[in-house]
Amino acid sequence: MLSAEENDPRARRREQVRRAQRTHRDRKATYVRSLESEVTKLRASEAAHDAECQTFRQVIRRLRELIKYHNIPLPPDLASSPHVSSPQATVELVTLPDHSQTIRAQLPAPGFSTGDIFAGTSISDAPDQEPTPMAHPHGLWTAQTGVDFVLGLEQVCLEHHAVHSVDVEGTGHEMMLMSPIMSRSPPLQQTTEPGSGLPDGAVWSVPSVELERLLEFADRLRLDGEITPVEAWQAIRQHPSFPNLTREGLDSMKLMLLPEVKCYGFGALIDRAYFDTVMLQIMGPG
Repeated sequence: MLSAEENDPRARRREQVRRAQRTHRDRKATYVRSLESEVTKLRASEAAHDAECQTFRQVIRRLRELIKYHNIPLPPDLASSPHVSSPQATVELVTLPDHSQTIRAQLPAPGFSTGDIFAGTSISDAPDQEPTPMAHPHGLWTAQTGVDFVLGLEQVCLEHHAVHSVDVEGTGHEMMLMSPIMSRSPPLQQTTEPGSGLPDGAVWSVPSVELERLLEFADRLRLDGEITPVEAWQAIRQHPSFPNLTREGLDSMKLMLLPEVKCYGFGALIDRAYFDTVMLQIMGPG
C-alpha cells in the first residue's frame, strides 16, 4: 500500500530534487578533495623544478666562465643569456554544422633538440638527451592527438565558462584542458544564454606547456564511478592494444562517448562503466 506522500506527484518530485542535490553535493565534495590533493602534488613538483632550474643556471654560469677562460668562441645565440619564451598553441573557436561551438588548439611543431646544438661532436662528448617519444604505427602517440580527443569531449562545458566568467569561486572546471585555454581567451560576454560568450572564429594563443602538463597531471582525480576526458585519454594510451588503435577507431570512440559526457557544474565527466564498455568494444580486453 503506497503512502499518501508516495502517491503525490509533487512529493515525489521534491524527493527527486533532494536526491539530486545530495548527489551534486557528494560529487562536488569528491571533486574538491581530488583538487586539493592535486594542488599539493603540483606545488611539490614546482618546488623541485625550481630547485633544478637554479642548479642548471649555476652550472651554465660556471661553464661559460670556463669557456671564456680558455678563449673558446661561442656562437651568438649562446654568448648571451637566452630569451626564454614558451611555445604557443593557436586556439580557434569553431562553429559546427549544428550551430554548436567547439574549441580547437593547434600545438606548435617540435623545435630543435639538443642534438642540433651538439652536432659534430662525438657521442661521448655530447650530453645525455631526452628519450625520443614512443612511436605509434598510426601516429597517435602525440600531445596533439590527446588535445584533439580531450577538447572534443569537453565541448559540453564550453558555455559554462561564459556563464561563470565573473564567479569569485572560479568556474569549477579548473582541471579541464579547456581551463587554461579559456582563461586566456578574448573578453567573454557574461550571459545566461547558451554559447561560449565569444564571437565565431575567435583566435588566440596559450602556452602549449600548460596543455601538455594538464594531459599529464589531470588524470589523477580518481572520481569514483566516473572518468574525466583526460582520464579517458590516459586509459586509452595505457591499454595494451593502443599500438593497434587506428585514427578511425579513436574517432569512433569519441563519437560514442560524446553523447554521454555530462557536466554537473564542475567539469566534463563520463560514466566509468560506459567508458569501459566502449573501450572494450573498440580495443578489446585490457
